Amino acid sequence: MIRIMLIDHHRLVRTGLKALLSQERGIEVVSESAHPDRAVAAAREANPDVVVINAELPGMGALETTRRLSRLKPAPKIIALGVQIDGPFPTCLLEVGARGYLPKTCRREELVSAIRQVARGAYYVGGDVAQNLVLNKLRDAPTPMSRLTPRELAVMVMVSQGQTRGQISSVLALSPKTVSTYRTRLLRKLGAQSDVELTHISLRYGLIEPLMA
Repeated sequence: MIRIMLIDHHRLVRTGLKALLSQERGIEVVSESAHPDRAVAAAREANPDVVVINAELPGMGALETTRRLSRLKPAPKIIALGVQIDGPFPTCLLEVGARGYLPKTCRREELVSAIRQVARGAYYVGGDVAQNLVLNKLRDAPTPMSRLTPRELAVMVMVSQGQTRGQISSVLALSPKTVSTYRTRLLRKLGAQSDVELTHISLRYGLIEPLMA
């Protein structure tokens, strides 16, 4: 039996995924979490084999949550579901510990296949995402976004969500001065002048979800 944990701040999404996966033999959803800051403790208690995480989580975000989950003993295998199929974000999630990445438009059969393969210790990256990862490696001139480190991306997401330097410092266990240093690097690398511009870039690359009117 493959034990699954779902991490998504949308209750409807978690309900839908749970209903979908409950139809599959040998798969059981044993835990759910809507809050990234509580997900690690919940995973430690539930001890899932595989975690399916929303790549566009608010709060500490999917990058930091994935990094912390991958340090558990034993560590669950992590599959991220995201809007973005290009750019640095899928790569960074894999670098910090994810074993799989799928677009949110994937079919149920592909998600189930990914869960089974990742549970066996393999990696699984959705077709379009995998192709873009290869193409990005082959490009002669990397984009400014591709030069960001996973930690820089995590700070960028949190800044774009409107979190303060103190909040980011607390969540990522960094000093406020270090957070400011990361923000300065982001502005320089991306040619941005303000947090507003960073937010626009995050929206353009699908790092955060647009606010609904």
